[in-house]
Amino acid sequence: SLSTVAADAGAPPHWAFVSDQPQAYLGFCLAAVGDLNGDGNPDLLVGAPGSGVSQDAGGKFFLFGGTPSQLSELPQALNFGSWRRSFAGRNIAVVPPAEHDAGLVFLLGAAAYTGNSAQQGCLAWFR
Repeated sequence: SLSTVAADAGAPPHWAFVSDQPQAYLGFCLAAVGDLNGDGNPDLLVGAPGSGVSQDAGGKFFLFGGTPSQLSELPQALNFGSWRRSFAGRNIAVVPPAEHDAGLVFLLGAAAYTGNSAQQGCLAWFR
């Protein structure tokens, strides 16, 4: 209940994952994405738009598996470090599967992605 959460606000968290990079902005966005790793438990996708190769803010998304009561200690990183200064990790959208489609779709945004033009942006689709 909300009163229990408020009463426990000063208590330490039951679980925490801290980025190893300064200014990674881990947790900028979060999305429950269903069971992507096939273990039967829901997974969590977490954005870190400031993370990347040599702090050049390519951005990363971290996929946390786990159990219904605790997330995994070490996430799988979806690294967009080659998308230099794209800030991937700022946006996540989950699209539920269509009636006859078994796969969950999620979209990841990289607003400052530069391809042919400066900071034109990119939307990546994953199934």
